[in-house]
Amino acid sequence: MTAEEYQRLTLRSFKESEEYNFVKLSFSLISAVGNIAHVISAAGKQYDLAFSDNELNNAHSQLGCSVLRDVVYQLGDVLMATAVFARSLGFSLEELMQLSADKLEGRYSFDNIVRKRYEL
Repeated sequence: MTAEEYQRLTLRSFKESEEYNFVKLSFSLISAVGNIAHVISAAGKQYDLAFSDNELNNAHSQLGCSVLRDVVYQLGDVLMATAVFARSLGFSLEELMQLSADKLEGRYSFDNIVRKRYEL
């Protein structure tokens, strides 16, 4: 599946309504990320982990598959919220991925993408 196909699929779940606005999409994304923190925090309490550097290196084996599954499911929700939010701002996931890659490489090009979009 491509990023474009995924973004189209996620957009079918949302309607142009009051739910599809900047504030609600912001909170949807924040909530999805918060759910990841909650899963990890609850697992840390359950398994009595302090999440020191040493424990983080071994967290997968200590936390077990159910926690890993829960985190991965929540990451899917983060991706879905990101895809819809990006499209509501007029960006494709491919553009978001390119911006992120450029930022990582030290050549942040948001202005270049915006300029290209509106050139005649």
